[in-house]
Amino acid sequence: MKFQLKVNLRKGKKEFKKGSVVTDKQVERYGIRSEYLEPVTKGRKSSKKEDYTTQEENLLFDLYLELADPANNSDNRQEIIAEFRSVYDTHTDDSLEIFINGLKRIDYEYLAEGMAPKKATVQKLNSIYPDRFMTVDELDWTRSFS
Repeated sequence: MKFQLKVNLRKGKKEFKKGSVVTDKQVERYGIRSEYLEPVTKGRKSSKKEDYTTQEENLLFDLYLELADPANNSDNRQEIIAEFRSVYDTHTDDSLEIFINGLKRIDYEYLAEGMAPKKATVQKLNSIYPDRFMTVDELDWTRSFS
């Protein structure tokens, strides 16, 4: 298993910088305390396109609505991805980031530029949260300016 260091450390002549990735063997060898470590999680690598299941999409919608902070211009994507990983070990981090960016694209509180999610996602979110997310017509209208 791999861990990322939360602090700078010096163990004998060996120096570890904050954010460095260490293995469990290094942790044992150098006696690095667990409170200085954070597990490194990575998404599954895939070379084929994988669609999101309804359950995965619903979880991402819920996490986005709960954790994104438009008032501070922070989507908290790393926290969303970490929470998603605690339930599903599917999709790459890049795929999850694209999904989150797509939600930001249709969110009135962000109105970010970039690639929008599929129309079914736009329709679903607008029907549940019409004051927060664009309609398909609005999305098409904003695309006409690109």
